[in-house]
Amino acid sequence: MSPEKPKRFDPSLLGAMQAPEESSGNTGPEEQYASSGSVSDNQPSPVLESRGPAELSDMGNLSQLGSELAKVLQDEGYHPVILFGTNNSGKTSILMSLFATISSEPILEAGLALCDPILGTRSDVARLLHREAENTFHIKTQAFLAGEKIPKTSTPLPFFIPLEFRPPNGPNVKLAFMESNGEWYRPLISDGSRIGDAEKLYPELRAEIESFISGFQNGITFIYAAPVTQGEVYAASENVHDNKEVGYASLAIKGVLQTYDRIRANGRAQDKHLLLLTKWDALSARSADRAESISAAHDEVMTVCRKRYAQALTAFQGLNIDPSQQNINAFCAGMINERGLLALKHDDPVKGVIASYPVRLWSYLYKNALADAGLEPVSPFKEPPKPSPLVRLFRKLLDWISG
Repeated sequence: MSPEKPKRFDPSLLGAMQAPEESSGNTGPEEQYASSGSVSDNQPSPVLESRGPAELSDMGNLSQLGSELAKVLQDEGYHPVILFGTNNSGKTSILMSLFATISSEPILEAGLALCDPILGTRSDVARLLHREAENTFHIKTQAFLAGEKIPKTSTPLPFFIPLEFRPPNGPNVKLAFMESNGEWYRPLISDGSRIGDAEKLYPELRAEIESFISGFQNGITFIYAAPVTQGEVYAASENVHDNKEVGYASLAIKGVLQTYDRIRANGRAQDKHLLLLTKWDALSARSADRAESISAAHDEVMTVCRKRYAQALTAFQGLNIDPSQQNINAFCAGMINERGLLALKHDDPVKGVIASYPVRLWSYLYKNALADAGLEPVSPFKEPPKPSPLVRLFRKLLDWISG
């Protein structure tokens, strides 16, 4: 299976582009995107709002961006983590909870550091991509911890956040998390048009993303965000269109999986795929026993997945890969409403259950990275000390007394 030639970057995202000037001599990845253009009227990300046209002048020729990113990340020993999902699926919340957990839980004894710019800093596009990474890792993570509402990702280009994860119980690993706009994956029929009138159901995968997936030679971890609800879990008003939006989210995942099966050849046997039911706390938002109800049993996860994501699940199970490369689980990034992350000051059991989700996901990603590097997959975190026999007996006695 030979990957298709990457398509040229869609200039409508950034305004009219001029053809790149010819250059003499050898050029590195930063010099391959030289052209002139301006920012379009599409809503920019916070990083882009202060950038003028001159600073974005080298975004014209992006047909090779994905393949260059693949080459650099591979040469530098990164394990890529690519998140897919429609808008409001929880992709950014997953990243925020992962980053915030390591930076705010000293009991884990782990560290996380932003690495050097992937493509250097000599070109506008290279600097832009790293500014987006810096903004997400530093600013958004702190805003998330402060309980502020994190705006949805709105960027003209997909970007990777290059990080070094430093666990207490194993070697350091480098991971690169991809952020992108959820609107890029929405089914074409989500505009309300009749299915029978559509020429196709799914949008083309972005050329930069497709060329990265087809060009990266080692293993990649793919995470498919399948939200239990597309609305805010603790919002004052209900989303009356939620069932339809969840249906679009299911179709979007199906479309991405079909593209993966078509374009991914090299490294396919080392890939890992995780279908993640996000906003898991939506199923028990008003339950009396919050800690118990937020916990996710495998049978319950599968039941919800079959009911709400039947088409995505069928496509996921039908991937032409070994079943050991697939996992299905639930995820809760925190109790979040339309204003941001809710503080849980007097509910330690619920805090403990919610914190367990990013910790388990970190363990999954870390083991994937180690296996991809040919190392033995081990847990990144130290096992908590086992209680003494006397303490265990005392706990059993308390359990018996309390019924």
